[in-house]
Parts: sequence; C-alpha cells; structure tokens
Amino acid sequence: MHPLETAVALRDGFREALEHFDVGGEPGEGEGHTATAAGLLLQLCDAVARESGEDGGLAAQLASIDITNLNVLTLGASAQLYGAAQVAALEADRSSRH
Repeated sequence: MHPLETAVALRDGFREALEHFDVGGEPGEGEGHTATAAGLLLQLCDAVARESGEDGGLAAQLASIDITNLNVLTLGASAQLYGAAQVAALEADRSSRH
C-alpha cells in the first residue's frame, strides 16, 4: 500500500480523535495518545511518500539500528517518528485498558 493510501485510511479510521487534535480541542481520556499516534503516523506517511529511494529512508534507517549498542542514538528523522508513534500507540492502548 502506498503511504498516501495509508494516510487516507488513518484519517478515516481515526477521524474523531484527529478532529479534536486538529481544532485544538481537548480530547477525551486516552484519545490524546490516539490522536498523537495517528498524527505522528500521518507525518511518517508524508515523509515516506517523499523519499527518493536514493537516500537513507525509513527502511534503511530501521535496518541500520545496531541492536548491540542501543545507547547510541543513530536514528534518522523517519525512524524517530516511527518510534514516537509506537510509544503513543502503546500509551493509547494502556489508557484504554484502565
């Protein structure tokens, strides 16, 4: 699936959470993390869609993570967005269970 198609699906699937986020309103409990995760994933979709294939895009950034030395931050911008979106999604999930 193309990143822009993924972005459309994200906007459709998380429309309510993103509406609160977009207008500066207060999201419901747990919805803030959901909106943050969706917003970060939308940014990631845009970044991946703009990749030329000639530079170190998201796939290259993720593949170059040195799991033997995780104390060294070597992630590029796309991989950082990916990580932040995962954290926000985990927080949204945790909030929905309480």
